[in-house]
Amino acid sequence: MAPAKNDQRQDRRVAAEMPVRYRVLGGTGELAAEQRTKTTNISMSGVAFVSPLNIAIDTRVTVAVNMPDKRGELECEAIVMRIVRELPGEQGVEYGIQFDMDTVRDQERLQLFVRSIDIVPLLEYMMKNNATDLHLTADSAPIFRVNRQLLKTDGRALSRDAVKALVLGT
Repeated sequence: MAPAKNDQRQDRRVAAEMPVRYRVLGGTGELAAEQRTKTTNISMSGVAFVSPLNIAIDTRVTVAVNMPDKRGELECEAIVMRIVRELPGEQGVEYGIQFDMDTVRDQERLQLFVRSIDIVPLLEYMMKNNATDLHLTADSAPIFRVNRQLLKTDGRALSRDAVKALVLGT
């Protein structure tokens, strides 16, 4: 198995378990067949997923991530950038792939989704504004408690799945 590339990630990844389909471009045999798995994390420029197949670094793949926003899959081409880790037994290998952004049709949708499940900016806002509480409710924008006052944000309403992802990191 090839070692991971020594490159820096451009975007921070957030934990997200979503169904994904992928296929190695130009593959033969099992690699040419469509494979199904789940993502382990996502960023604005790529995803990580587990595969039982041995996929070489720099391999091009087609990927379709099933987004939870009811608008269906986000499809694009990508390149395998790193081996995140080998899992014990027959579980497979976790790969990090980088999207070919020229093939991502709805980049804004991807960015909105990643931001909606990333709790770090909300926690940073809390620290900056001395907030003591963060209220997350499905179908509502986040609310902060600052100096005993509840302050609504200008942010967009979070879906049930987004709140679950923020709280559980899944």
